Amino acid sequence: RSCAEDTEICTEEIVKEYTLLASENEGNDIVTSLSFTDNAGHETTLTEEELPIIHIDTTLPKIQVIYDNDDAMNELYYKEPRRATILVTEKNFDPEDVNFEIEGNQALIHDWHQEGEVWNCQVEFAQDGKYRFGFSCTDLAGNTGSYENVDEFIIDQTAPIIQIHYDNTDVKHEMYYKAPRSARITIREKNFDPKGMEILLTAEKEGSTIQVPEISGWISKEDLHQAAIVYDYDGIFTFDISYTDLAGNVTDDYPGDHFCIDLTSPKILITGVSHQSANQGEVSPVITMTDTYYIEETASIELYGSRKGRVEILPEKKLTKDGMILQLPNLSPVQENDDLYRLSAEVSDLAGNKAEVEIWYSLNRFGSVYTIDSPTDYYNTKARQIQVTETNVDTLVFQEIVCSWNGKLRTLEPGVDYTVEVKDSDFGWKQYGYYIDADNFEKEGHYVLTIYSKDRAKNLSDNQSKGKNIAFAIDRSAPDILITGIEPDGMYREPSKEILIDVQDNLALKEVEVILDGESITYHGDKLRALDGKIKVTAKGKNDWQSIQVTAKDMAGNRHTPAKMHFLVTPNVFVQLWNHKPLFYGCVGGMMLGISVIVLACEYNRKKLLK
Repeated sequence: RSCAEDTEICTEEIVKEYTLLASENEGNDIVTSLSFTDNAGHETTLTEEELPIIHIDTTLPKIQVIYDNDDAMNELYYKEPRRATILVTEKNFDPEDVNFEIEGNQALIHDWHQEGEVWNCQVEFAQDGKYRFGFSCTDLAGNTGSYENVDEFIIDQTAPIIQIHYDNTDVKHEMYYKAPRSARITIREKNFDPKGMEILLTAEKEGSTIQVPEISGWISKEDLHQAAIVYDYDGIFTFDISYTDLAGNVTDDYPGDHFCIDLTSPKILITGVSHQSANQGEVSPVITMTDTYYIEETASIELYGSRKGRVEILPEKKLTKDGMILQLPNLSPVQENDDLYRLSAEVSDLAGNKAEVEIWYSLNRFGSVYTIDSPTDYYNTKARQIQVTETNVDTLVFQEIVCSWNGKLRTLEPGVDYTVEVKDSDFGWKQYGYYIDADNFEKEGHYVLTIYSKDRAKNLSDNQSKGKNIAFAIDRSAPDILITGIEPDGMYREPSKEILIDVQDNLALKEVEVILDGESITYHGDKLRALDGKIKVTAKGKNDWQSIQVTAKDMAGNRHTPAKMHFLVTPNVFVQLWNHKPLFYGCVGGMMLGISVIVLACEYNRKKLLK
C-alpha cells in the first residue's frame, strides 16, 4: 500500500503468484484469463490478447540413432562406411541447439529435416578410422535430451597387404635349395589381430610327413607386422597364407610356395678296395652313390694311374631307388697294370650339393714301382749320379743294388757307393730314393744297374723285371784309325792302288767319313759293324797327286781325324819321274855328265891320233 504525501489517496498493490501445473497444462499455446474485483466492487477482466501465451514443456527430447550398417565384425569393426540417422522427437526442437560428440576422423553431417514433431539428420562415417559418437540436444524449453549411448566403432575398408620375402633365392632346378632359407612375412594392416592369420604349412621327406617349422611371434610397429619362418632342415615344404582383419577385409590371394630344402650332400661309398691298400689279386671297386634328389647325368668316376695316366673304364651300372651302383671291371693281371691308382667319384643333386670321394690304392701283382732318372743317351763321355725312386705300399725288408761293368758284377755298399732316402708320399705309401754316386762309373765300359727289393707282403721286385733298365756306357776315348796300302807322299807306278782303312773303337762307332781325292763317302753304324771297321777304297791312277782324309766318330761323340795323306798312283814312269823331283833332277844331271864324258873322250882320242 502506498499513499501520496499531498493527498489522502492511497494505492494498494497486490502481487500474487499462480502456478499452472505442468501435469495438467502440458502443451503449447495455453490460453489464460484473469479477472479481479477491488474492495469497492469494481471488476476488471483482462482480454486474451492482453495476457501472454504460455508454453509448458517438461518433456525431454526423445533421441534415437539408427545405423544403416550394423554388420559389425568383432563387435567393433566395419568394412563398409556407416550412416547414422538421428531421430529427435521433440515439439520444441531447436536445430541450433544440438551437440554432436564425434571423435576420430571427420564425419559428414547433413541438414535437419522435420516431419511433425520428429526431426532427423544423417551423419556419414565414410573414412577409415576409429570413431566415438554421441549426441545431445536442448529444446526451446531448456529440456536437454541425450543419446543414451556413446557409440564406438572402427571403419576399415582397406584390405591387408601381405609380402613374403625369402633371404635365400639361390634356387636350382626351379625349387631346390642347398642352404637354409628364412621367410619374412610382412603384413601392412592398421587393425591387426594374429588370430585372423591363416597359414598353411606342410612338410614331407621321402614321401612321409614331417614336422612343419615354427612361426615366430609377431613384431608390430605402427601398421607393419612381421613374423618369420626358418626352414633349416631337409624337406619339401609348401606355404600358403591368407589374412582377414578385424573388419573382415581379406588379403589378395597368395599364389603359394613350393620348394625343397636339401642340406645333405649325396653319399658316395667305395667298396671292393680300401683306401691306401696294397692289392695283389682281383680288384673290382664298387661305387655306391645315394641321394634322394641326385642327378644321374652328373655322376662320374675316374681311374688314374701314376704311370699309366687316365684309364678308360666302362663300369657296369645299376639304378636303385635313391641312387646308383657302379662296378668297375678288374684290370687284367699284366705288368703294365701294376701302378698306383687314384679312384675318384663325384655326383651332384638337384639342389647343387656335390659329393666327391677319392681313394688311393696299389695294384701290386708284380712288386714295386720304379721311377728312374738315368742318362738320356746310352753312350756318355762323363759319369753322373743316378737317381732311382722305388715306391711300394709296404715297407721294404730287403734292398740290394748290383752293378755290372762289362759283365763283371759288383754289389754296391750302402752308405759308401750310394745313399738311401726313405720318405712317405702324400698318400701314405713308402718311397725310397736311391742316389748312386758317379764315382762308381769312372771306368770306361758298359754298365747295368739292378735294384733288388722285398717288401713285407713278400713281393720280390727288381727294376729289370719292371722294364726299367738302367744301362749306359762311359766312353772318353776317340776311335783309332790305321791306314795301310799307302804311305805319306808315297808314289806308286800302278794303274790303281787299294787302300785299307781300319777304324776301331773301345765301345761302338757311329760313323766314318772318307774323303778320297775330294770325294766323300760316309759309313754309318750298321755298315761299320758289318765291315768290322775295315774299309777298303781304291785310288785310281792319275797324272797328279791325290789325298785321303779319314774322320771317325764314336757313339759317345768322341772324334778322331788324323792328318791328311798325299800319294801318287800312276802307271806312267815319266809322270812318276816328273812328280819325283829329286829323281828327275838326278837323271838330268847324270845325262849331262855322261855327255860331257863322251865329249872329253872323243877329244882325247882325236888329239892322240893327231900325234
